[in-house]
Amino acid sequence: MSDAIVNRRTFLKTTAAMGMGALGNVAWVRPVRAAQDNPERVPTLEVLLPSFPQWIEASRIIAPEWRKLGLDVHLTTRSFQATIPHIQRRPPTYGHIMMMSWGGRDERIDPNFWLEELYHSSRARQEKGRNWQMYMNPEADRLIEAQKREMDREKRRQLVWKCQEVIAKDYPIWFICHHNYVNAYNTDWEGVTPRMGAGGFFPYSPWTYINLRSKSGKKTFKLTYRYLLGNFNPFQVFGAVEQAWHRFVYDTFTKLDVNMEVIPWAAESWEMKDYVTFDITLRDGMKWHDGKPVTIEDAKFSFDLVQRVEPAMYKHVADVVDHTEIVGDNKLRIKLKEPFAPFLINTLGYMHLIPKHIWEKVDDPLQFENKEMIGSGFYKLGYWRKKEELALVANKEHFMAPKGIDRFIVLDVPAAETALGMLETGESDAYGWILTPDQINALQGRKDIAIVESENHAFYEVRGLMTERPCSDVNFRKALYHAIPKEEIVRVAFGGRATVAKNTPISPKLTFWHNPNLEPVEYSIDLARQILKDAGYRWDKKGRLLYPA
Repeated sequence: MSDAIVNRRTFLKTTAAMGMGALGNVAWVRPVRAAQDNPERVPTLEVLLPSFPQWIEASRIIAPEWRKLGLDVHLTTRSFQATIPHIQRRPPTYGHIMMMSWGGRDERIDPNFWLEELYHSSRARQEKGRNWQMYMNPEADRLIEAQKREMDREKRRQLVWKCQEVIAKDYPIWFICHHNYVNAYNTDWEGVTPRMGAGGFFPYSPWTYINLRSKSGKKTFKLTYRYLLGNFNPFQVFGAVEQAWHRFVYDTFTKLDVNMEVIPWAAESWEMKDYVTFDITLRDGMKWHDGKPVTIEDAKFSFDLVQRVEPAMYKHVADVVDHTEIVGDNKLRIKLKEPFAPFLINTLGYMHLIPKHIWEKVDDPLQFENKEMIGSGFYKLGYWRKKEELALVANKEHFMAPKGIDRFIVLDVPAAETALGMLETGESDAYGWILTPDQINALQGRKDIAIVESENHAFYEVRGLMTERPCSDVNFRKALYHAIPKEEIVRVAFGGRATVAKNTPISPKLTFWHNPNLEPVEYSIDLARQILKDAGYRWDKKGRLLYPA
């Protein structure tokens, strides 16, 4: 596609030419494989991907390369929300291969999130677990568990590096790049605060939405975004963006500042008594959005509730905390089951503060609609019109109250050309999604629109279902990874605004945790074919790939 701003007509024409199923929100069932003239032939690869413009461009590059290996490839695109159920199910129903991108949320700065969530065998067995490729390696499990218990930072780094080394040899996930976040906004606004993994306007970081101020005195800020909330219950949201919006309304106990350092939030301070005992002091003067005071009983109730119902996305709380006890007027003692090195960000930074006076009356917290969405955060729920807009009202009593705006409206505008048109005409103040290269070029040079960009520790990745052929074979996985031209994808799909990924989820930008000694996975069709040949794969007279005899 010469123009990466995809309207529906262009998208349908393009995907049809690519052999892609552009299904929108139509129900999709994993295709039944058709009978083949040769049962030894590797079947058509069924690939599911979200309908993001960058993934459409990347898939256009990847599929022809895999066909050079003698493979047929069928690509199916769906909305991100419609993709999720297929990767969450056990067993997954996405086909042979899936493509996905990740957001740069706070807890993902620590290596444990990626190692445990993507690779630990427990996350393969768990419904809604993120080990979607069903990777099982006891040695990897042992190292993952050891690194998160190691409280000596240097010793932990060695375990993290070893863990990356062991997993890389299995090629369970094929990392493409760490994509920059590039957003656009009207120059009437100042205070835009980019941060790694969030750009200027992704909700993973709160700082822009605290610091925004209009030069002309506007008090309402309007942002266009691809999708909004689907659920007001913080225990029932899955996507990173949805969870991030919840953190505007519900305070966590810690956050990351603009330099990615852990800072106090609802917890004013903390003290580590020993490796499994932390005392946190709750910030004075906090109030729930209904005016009731936030108490230390609320803090204890929040942890107790998560331990009782064990929401799927709260494993870094439920699996870590043994029990809590109130040890002072505003002090909570948290006892861990075992040492947990990333406790401050992966537990305290993930855990929402929940109002006891509301949730203690709820029979089934996992099914609670939570229509009023009462939190203590720096924004309150104003209103929500499904698939239209979400309005958040600044909480002026919050200790980090937004400085320059009274109301923040998120407009649900999934079509990029529509959203950009709204920015250009002044109907919105910022475009919150990632700009494509063509969109950046079209906006640059305008005096009324500014571009803001940040690097990212999250990534675009591809993975195959390892419980079934052909992706159950490490040689097949290795060959397909070598047949992905990562540099070309970065150049074409991202306009060079990305860092080519290594064979690890941990970004090279995170120099302390990233293992620089991993064997590179260079693009080479000749090498990929040789790997297959050495593993016993063959090709028929038509050049189609056959399984080893």
